[in-house]
Amino acid sequence: MDLGKRGVFCFTDALNPAQLIELAQRTEARELARQAMAFYLPLTNYRTNWLRLGFSDQDLANGGSDRFLDAMVAWGNEAAIRQRIQAHFDAGASHVCIGRRTSSQAKVLPFCLSVGAPGRWWRCPGARGRGQRQ
Repeated sequence: MDLGKRGVFCFTDALNPAQLIELAQRTEARELARQAMAFYLPLTNYRTNWLRLGFSDQDLANGGSDRFLDAMVAWGNEAAIRQRIQAHFDAGASHVCIGRRTSSQAKVLPFCLSVGAPGRWWRCPGARGRGQRQ
């Protein structure tokens, strides 16, 4: 999904998208994605935005279509996930907040990447251990 360049969506000097990730293969990743997106799917502001971005009501029904889930959650091996994150930087992001929901812990663990140091991961501000490098 092409969300456009920085000037189209950003009103400040920083563009900081969030990306959920799953280090899992297709079937498990989509099931975990459905669980993660269950919180957001009923919320009007999210639904309105997704419809504006080209998803249909069918895409948002019954826990989300595969097309929707694959667009919302990067999954696969580390190389595939890094490619999805790099796409945010290529589109003008200055920072990417990465949320990883683990099946064993059933919670989102936020980590961040910055355009200035794309190989360095650290816990996002607001998370436990604020700003600690990993």
